[in-house]
Amino acid sequence: MVQQLITKVQKDPKLLDQLTAHPTKTIEQLIGVDLPDEQVDEVIKKVLANVSTDKIGDVLGGLFKK
Repeated sequence: MVQQLITKVQKDPKLLDQLTAHPTKTIEQLIGVDLPDEQVDEVIKKVLANVSTDKIGDVLGGLFKK
């Protein structure tokens, strides 16, 4: 489930903005389930960590291209 969310967020910059602004609401809308807070928090951390890492890699990779 987390990997599917990461893929969706990576493909849609607006979705990343929504996730950053309203993480719990966005995750619950994407999966269609109202999860307990501790489960949502864990999913949010994993998704944002992976998306942030990928974005940083893209930026750094772009710095070294000629």
